[in-house]
Parts: sequence; structure tokens; C-alpha cells
Amino acid sequence: RFDRQAARRAVATAVGAGDEELEADDASMFEQLLQQIATAGGRRRRSPREAWDEPLPFMVLANHEKAFNVEFAGEIASDVGGPYRHVMEDICAELHSAALPLLVLTPNHSQPLALDRGKRMLSPAASGAWALQRLEAVGALIGVTLRTGSTLPFELANVVWLALLGEAPSLQAYAKVDKSFTELVTQVRDNSHPSCPDMDPEAFDAVYDCITFAMHRSDGGSTVELKPGGASLSLTYHNRSEWCSLATAFRLHECDAQTAAVRRGVAQILPLEALVLYTADELERLVCGQR
Repeated sequence: RFDRQAARRAVATAVGAGDEELEADDASMFEQLLQQIATAGGRRRRSPREAWDEPLPFMVLANHEKAFNVEFAGEIASDVGGPYRHVMEDICAELHSAALPLLVLTPNHSQPLALDRGKRMLSPAASGAWALQRLEAVGALIGVTLRTGSTLPFELANVVWLALLGEAPSLQAYAKVDKSFTELVTQVRDNSHPSCPDMDPEAFDAVYDCITFAMHRSDGGSTVELKPGGASLSLTYHNRSEWCSLATAFRLHECDAQTAAVRRGVAQILPLEALVLYTADELERLVCGQR
């Protein structure tokens, strides 16, 4: 049973608050679905802003035609497919809005001429138990689309689909997430600054003096040291290989915990081994449909 009017009010309030998480008593369609799954599985939590005491039993969604039947509060609707589809699309829209802190626009969003500017990635800030449980739910929804053949318009970057397959993205593939970062790493690694390539050590150190062994997360959040004391260690000609290696590893793996949560959710609906049959592009088409 879903209350669409309450969901719309909750999402509008959260978005209007300025990218803040929904309040504890929110009524988004996504949260309504999770609460009903938790109730069916006997899960408990002390407050709506805390994680449930045990993993949610998303396997209850593992039906072949549709994951659940829908009834709308205060509305007359016979669920022969239409209401179910509306709920799934509303949930997907909420996940792509500022109302839920799970998916964020990639850094390419603000970079002219970059690829996939409108795509989203898993939020590296979604690291607590509350957020990881909801990312498991995102994985379960992806599993439901694969199991039922009913697509959802997820706008996820290619590296997310690669990660769901268990594949580590390359620096080249990461250009679809953050073009500026990949260009910087390449220039530092190859000493190929566009305005002054093949610099001697003194010139190199002067050009890159403002860069240290500390980086912001890809969502622009907190700064993370690439090694102990990295915030006070400058990038130089002689340590550039180490910097490139650490910076690349940090960015390519900053969402490992979030990816693992999504994969756990998928695994409750269908075996992860089934995904190895597909490429990242094929998996995206199966989940999202032909673009």
C-alpha cells in the first residue's frame, strides 16, 4: 500500500531544503517500500534514521512477473500492471533527485565537452549503515528489472555498470566520470602538460606545487590523504609515479563499499554469476531499455 500524495510532499520538502536527506519521518515511495519489506520480515529499528537490526529480506521481491501488488491510499486503482509501473518509476525518479543521498551527478556534469554529463554515480558519502541498506535496496530493484524484464530509467555512469559486474574500471573508462582528473593523471604521469611538455624537474615542481598527496572525493566532499601526512607532501617530479598510482587507486575504488552493497541487493533477487554473461553496455540495456 502506497501513499503517493504523502510521498510527493516529502520529496518536495527535501528537495526544497537544498540537497538534504529526507527527514526521519519521510514518506517517499522508496521508504514506503522498504518499510513494508522490513515489516514483512520482522525487522526492527529504533528510529527511521537508523539502520534496521538485520539485513532486509529483499528476496520477497523475487517474483517473475512483478515484484509486488500495489494499492494506493485514497485512490481507486486495479493493479493489472499500471500502478506497479507507476510506483517503480516514482522510486527511480526519487533516487535521481536531491531527496535521496544515494546517487550523485558525476564530476563531468560541470565539465564542458565531457562524456556522459548527465549520468550519476554511487555517492561515496553514502557510507553509513543506513545508506548502505538503501543501496542494497537499489541493487534489489536492479535485480527485479532483470528478473521481470520491466525496465527502469536509471542514469548510471558506465563505471557503475562495470563495477556491478565485478570488473575494475580502467583510468580510460573513468574519463566518463571525471575527464579533468584523468587528464591530470595522464599529464603528470607522462610529463605532458599541454603548454610545457617534457619539463625538467625544477619546472615540473613549480607547475604542480599546489597539488599534494591529498584529494577531495569525487563528489566534492571531504579531503582524504593518499598516504599518511599526504596533505603536507607536495607532488614533485621525483614522486609523480607514486602520486599517480595512489590517486588513481583512490578514485577507482572510493565507492567499493557502496558497490558491494548494491551487489548484495542484486544477489537476493538473482545469482550474481548470471551477470558475467553480459558486458556493461548489455547490462545497462537490460535494466534501462534501449536508449
